Amino acid sequence: MDRLGIYSSFGFQPISIPESCSYIVSCGSGTYYPAKVLAREFGAKSIAMMMPRGYRLNFDTIFAQEHDSPPVRSNIVTLPTNACYVEGQQIFTGTTSEQWVGVVVGGDIKGQPMEEEWLRGQLEWIFNAFPEKPKVLSTSRRTSPQVETMLKDFEFDLAFYSDSCEGNPVPDMILRCDRLFITEDSTSMVSESVNSGCAAVNILPNRYPRRKKIDRFLGALERKGAVHLFNFDHGEAREKVLLAPIFSRVEL
Repeated sequence: MDRLGIYSSFGFQPISIPESCSYIVSCGSGTYYPAKVLAREFGAKSIAMMMPRGYRLNFDTIFAQEHDSPPVRSNIVTLPTNACYVEGQQIFTGTTSEQWVGVVVGGDIKGQPMEEEWLRGQLEWIFNAFPEKPKVLSTSRRTSPQVETMLKDFEFDLAFYSDSCEGNPVPDMILRCDRLFITEDSTSMVSESVNSGCAAVNILPNRYPRRKKIDRFLGALERKGAVHLFNFDHGEAREKVLLAPIFSRVEL
């Protein structure tokens, strides 16, 4: 209906909004059309927080990630990473002086299953490279049972498995670890790690060639010195990509 220029609340559940509203912010394919409808209803500005593929680009402002190759338009602001904000949860309480090595494991993505034996080889290298450093692990809801079983073969000083951990320890790991090793499958986890903390960020590649979008994303961050693409070595990529200066220049 967006393509036809028809905007109606029929088809989605009404939500409660204050009588006066200046902005309607949407993030994700299921929110873009309702946001446009509500913006028209309340005379508010419509803001999209990711590239709204499949929709008309007539939002007031679109914050689009660089790796999505957005067109050059006056209402599109290009971001080098996902928009994110990292706040500690006090789930992992290690200190930077202890020089923790953090490992963040995601899971399968379309066309790229995570192979446990490939990841096992990467972890063996990490454990051999940092034998005296404390190590902490976090998995995600996408981590397969087979990968989790393999991870339990390693003696992490702390391990947070998604099926048994209340809350998300990754923000604490980003803020408190000296080094991070993060699987390449999640642009969200990588974005958070290069926006906050002071850790050296290392990206653990999948066995299979990465998708073009992820390849563009990681390549740009590597050129900025924000990540090191792991090849059975480690880097000192500690540059942080600050989004605040970009947002501060935007007039909504």
